[in-house]
Amino acid sequence: MTDATEMQIRAALQERDPGPPPGSLAERIRTDRAGTQALSTWSARTAHWATPIAGLAAIVAFAVIGATIWTQRGQSGTVGAPPAPVPAAPPVFDPTANGAGIVERPTDLLIWVVVAAIAVIATVLIVVARRRVIRAVVLVGAAAVALWMVNALSQPLVDWTQGAWQYGQGWVPPTPGAAPPDAQAGQERARFVVGPNGVFTVGLDVHNLAPLPVTIVGVSRPPAEEFWGHWSAVGLARDPNAVDIPTPAKTRAFEPVEVRPGESVFLVLAGRAGPCALAQVPADGQDLATATVGTVDVVYEIAGIRSLSTVTMPFAVELPVAQSCAVP
Repeated sequence: MTDATEMQIRAALQERDPGPPPGSLAERIRTDRAGTQALSTWSARTAHWATPIAGLAAIVAFAVIGATIWTQRGQSGTVGAPPAPVPAAPPVFDPTANGAGIVERPTDLLIWVVVAAIAVIATVLIVVARRRVIRAVVLVGAAAVALWMVNALSQPLVDWTQGAWQYGQGWVPPTPGAAPPDAQAGQERARFVVGPNGVFTVGLDVHNLAPLPVTIVGVSRPPAEEFWGHWSAVGLARDPNAVDIPTPAKTRAFEPVEVRPGESVFLVLAGRAGPCALAQVPADGQDLATATVGTVDVVYEIAGIRSLSTVTMPFAVELPVAQSCAVP
């Protein structure tokens, strides 16, 4: 290439050169580059810290869950301890053993801890994930699990639906030819006469309505004493196919029992009447009132989480009380 040709080419290219970009375009390019660099730096920092944060959140959540479950269940053994001997046959249920099978009312704290842990972990994963599909899957999955836990555990998963029930100590059979007592809210009504602070017993099947096994851990007393009294002890039928709670040998002391989905367990309940209960019904009916109880709070565990169901019994217990009695 000669010098003349090169000069011609340079001149042609110079004519086509549009010149430097306008100030607005140059400023926009610098702004875009700065934003891209800042976003890249933020993403790198987030990705760097997201995994440790998610791991720490998971460890804390599971530690709280484990501690709560351990506290609710209590210590069950010691590491390195020798094997426990074969237990003897359970003793007979004693209705007067105040507190047998009575447990504390559970709280919903553990449920909300699990839900909060799911929310934290899902949030971190959504921030780390770069693909929208993964973010959507994590969001929908976390929401579904959290909603299932809240809805499932807030519904009564243990209740009486059908099956056996029986009256025991303190029951007064109706006199022959007497009109049956009026049913209330679909419940039969049965009179028990035990006197002030006396003990009566009843029994009924409670069913597992959950898709998972549940463990019946006992019965809870209400937060405040009720006028009729309180549930004071719980037992079990020794043979669920031959229920006979008035016969002590047919019963056994309570112990936590697992109930599979759709199955039931027969509970023997001992109630202690209040101080106003009458030892006999006055013939003239004066100064006579009736205290009634038709529910029992059954405490159970499902998937390691303790919850409570207020079971409506198929019958209502009626206790004659003095109308003029003032409960201290």
